[in-house]
Amino acid sequence: MGASTTHDSEFKAALSSAELFRQLLESAPDAIVGIGSGGRIVLVNAQTEKLFGYTRDELIGERVEKLVPERYHGAHSGHRSGYFHDPRTRSMGAGLDLYGLRSDGSEFPAEISLSSIQTEDGLLATAAIRDITDRKNAEAKFQQLLESAPDAIVGIGPNGRIVLVNAQTEKLFGYARDDLIGEAVEKLVPRRYHGAHADHRSGYFHDPRTRPMGAGLDLYGLRSDGSEFPAEISLSSIETEDGLLATAAIRDITDRKNAERDLARHAAELQRSNVELSQYAYVASHDLQEPLRMVVTYTDRLTEHLDGRLDERSQAWANYVVEGASRMQSLIEGLLEFSRVRPEEAEFIDVDCEVVLRRTLANLQAAIQESAATVTHDPLPTISADPLQLLQLFQNLIGNALKFRGDDAPAIHIGCAPDRDGWHFSVADNGIGIDAADADRIFVLFQRLHSKDEYAGAGIGLALCKKIVDAHGGRMWVASERGSGATFHWTMPGARPLGE
Repeated sequence: MGASTTHDSEFKAALSSAELFRQLLESAPDAIVGIGSGGRIVLVNAQTEKLFGYTRDELIGERVEKLVPERYHGAHSGHRSGYFHDPRTRSMGAGLDLYGLRSDGSEFPAEISLSSIQTEDGLLATAAIRDITDRKNAEAKFQQLLESAPDAIVGIGPNGRIVLVNAQTEKLFGYARDDLIGEAVEKLVPRRYHGAHADHRSGYFHDPRTRPMGAGLDLYGLRSDGSEFPAEISLSSIETEDGLLATAAIRDITDRKNAERDLARHAAELQRSNVELSQYAYVASHDLQEPLRMVVTYTDRLTEHLDGRLDERSQAWANYVVEGASRMQSLIEGLLEFSRVRPEEAEFIDVDCEVVLRRTLANLQAAIQESAATVTHDPLPTISADPLQLLQLFQNLIGNALKFRGDDAPAIHIGCAPDRDGWHFSVADNGIGIDAADADRIFVLFQRLHSKDEYAGAGIGLALCKKIVDAHGGRMWVASERGSGATFHWTMPGARPLGE
């Protein structure tokens, strides 16, 4: 009785193990194919039926080559025979493209892992087969992106050896792909940087963040012909089956560097020219003022000396001379003011705009009283600015509002509000307004919209205002319609209230 019970338990245990093996086999996500030493299929699972399109009965007893494209039959037989002589768990055809053959004749890229089981009937080789079509498609897309990238892409392993390059790398550095794979990445770096580059590379693998390489430094690449080019390099990392891969996107910035040098040279030349021009304008204006004063003075003396002896026409001519000389003096004074506004010479200090406005209104008091003007304003801040230039700005804009008035008494409002970059100022009036088509032209030097008989002036005031705003890093514009007044706007970037 006891012996029978023992045999029953062993039988049930064996049956239980077999059932467990079967369940594991059937639930495996990969196709599992068991092959005997003769190359015939002895077991398959449900995933094999699904992947290859055969029923189980159509595969059991068939040669395993039934699942392999015909072009691989010869080699496959040799590999199979070799495996039974050395039945280690390993990947099949490492480094090769493997394919499975379905019942409908279609093929699919496969990844195959081999292992062995010792059974009562001898050694059984098992192949775990996975369809890697999606992976291959992803790899193909990655390869397409890699090859179509406008920058040279170089993949480097932790040992500093190049493991991948794209077409742009070949074009940029002048090497064939085979001449780079497996080489130290320093092959692409001028020799004088080799020591530092190895340290930077090692440091990157310890902290593999996406970042520009050598920020603030001049980087260079080395071509196959020994020539160098300035480079911009961005580093990133990819986690692969073989470990961390650092990728460098390399861009030739020769054109940009040349453009920067040209721009710097032109800027220096322009700066020098502006200084010389300002000096010339200042000197020339001073030299012109004296002769004009003489013209006005001696014309006045001549008319006094000839008092009563000049006919009406001669007196008119003399008046024309004085009037023309006076206009020329005003023009020269305006040019002097314009030439004095230099961004590089501005003295930026904390300026209370309320104080500047009070000074402006005091300077314009006679014109305000004469025109019965009303001037209101928003609370004004303390900002960083050149005080004299700020006074000129307020005085010219409010003075224009008084000058270009309509039939009603002038109503002028100075607005101010913070914006995201600093302060937004405005001067609004109820005067004659400006045509929208002239909105940009009025800020150009010597541009006048009215004759000198209608309104006095040399066409310098608004150009001076814009130059002052530009010198403070802001921008200026006008919103207006003919007959509906005008609002002049300007910004002061970065000019925030004290203490904020």
